[in-house]
Amino acid sequence: MRRPRWAAVRRSLRRGLRCKGPSPSDWHITPASLQTVAFALVDTPYGASRRYLLAGKPPPPTVDELIVRTCRCVLSLGPS
Repeated sequence: MRRPRWAAVRRSLRRGLRCKGPSPSDWHITPASLQTVAFALVDTPYGASRRYLLAGKPPPPTVDELIVRTCRCVLSLGPS
């Protein structure tokens, strides 16, 4: 069953939100906050680099900066 794995993910995200979040005291582990963090830290980098990787090329350095800026923006807004 997947529950133990999700429990580990939740613990990791909770630690991450405490350490790296823009305002950790305002964040609670909810489905919305997990989705926000996953979007910022998984979906954004994957989506931004996918077309380059499919073409067999590394993403240009500007893509790294855009990913960082996007993640900061999404995480600063918090979950909706």
